[in-house]
Amino acid sequence: MNKEVIFRIYSMTKPLASVAAMMLVEEGKMQLTDPVAKFPTAARQDGGTCHRQGRARQRERPRSVK
Repeated sequence: MNKEVIFRIYSMTKPLASVAAMMLVEEGKMQLTDPVAKFPTAARQDGGTCHRQGRARQRERPRSVK
């Protein structure tokens, strides 16, 4: 292998985030039923709306990790 080798990893964000989340679940630091709003994330910026069938409406329950 030399410095010119190109590795095609494509999008690895979701698998890495999933493994990290499962590690936190195993350590008891997070549960899959925890609301997303509990964590500092951009997911909270939508104001709690749910987009289904092209229409925005208020969510019936908070978005969860699961």
